[in-house]
Amino acid sequence: MSKPLLYLVNGNSNSMLTARLAALASARVGVEMKIESATVVESPFQILTRSDVARSAVHILDHIEARFSEADRQKPSAIILACFGEPGLGAVRDTVDVPVFGLLESSARAASQLGAFSILTPGDPWPPQLQDLLRVYQLSGHCREIAVYSDAALSSDMNHARAAIEHDCNRLAARHDVTSVILGGALAAGLASNIEPPSGVAVIDGFLATVDACLRELSLTPAEV
Repeated sequence: MSKPLLYLVNGNSNSMLTARLAALASARVGVEMKIESATVVESPFQILTRSDVARSAVHILDHIEARFSEADRQKPSAIILACFGEPGLGAVRDTVDVPVFGLLESSARAASQLGAFSILTPGDPWPPQLQDLLRVYQLSGHCREIAVYSDAALSSDMNHARAAIEHDCNRLAARHDVTSVILGGALAAGLASNIEPPSGVAVIDGFLATVDACLRELSLTPAEV
C-alpha cells in the first residue's frame, strides 16, 4: 500500500519558498507520508491585498482541480494551502474529497487550546483580513491582537530575522495576557524553534502547526517535535 501523500500548494509564485516549505514538511512527517509540492506560478509573487487573495484563489482552485483530474498519479490524501491568508480554502474544500488545511485556521485552533493568543503577520493589509477569517472560524474571541512584523523581522539574514521576531514576540506578550504568539506568514516557517519565548508564552509556528494538524487528521505522528 502506498504511503499517504501530502499535497503542499504554495499559493504564490515564489518557487524558492515552496522548496523551503517542502523541506520543512518532509522533516516533520518523516517516513509517515510522502510530500508533493507545487507552486502556483500564475499567482502574484507576494499576496498582501484582498485583490491579491482573490486572484490567487482562482489560480489555486484551477491548479488543484487539474491535479486531481490526473488519474494516472497517486491521489493526495490531504492538502495544505501554504499561505497564511488561505486564499480559496473554502472553494477547494467544496471541490475535493480529502482534508484541506489552511495555516491560519490550523494554527489558531491549536493556539486556542492553550488559551488567548496573538498573531504576527507580514504586511499592513493582513490584520483586518485575518480578523475576518477568525470570525468565520469563531476564534476571534481568543485573539488579543494581530500585529505586523517589524521590518527587521523580514530580513533575508536569518539570524537578524530571528532576533527581530523574538523582540516582536516579547512586545506582543508584554501588551496582552496571552499563552501563545503565532508566527504567521510562510516566510516565518521553521523559525519558531529558534525563538526564546517570553516567560509562560509559547511561540507557535503557523506552518508546522498546520502540518501537525494534517498528521493528526490522518492518525500519524510527527517525526520532528
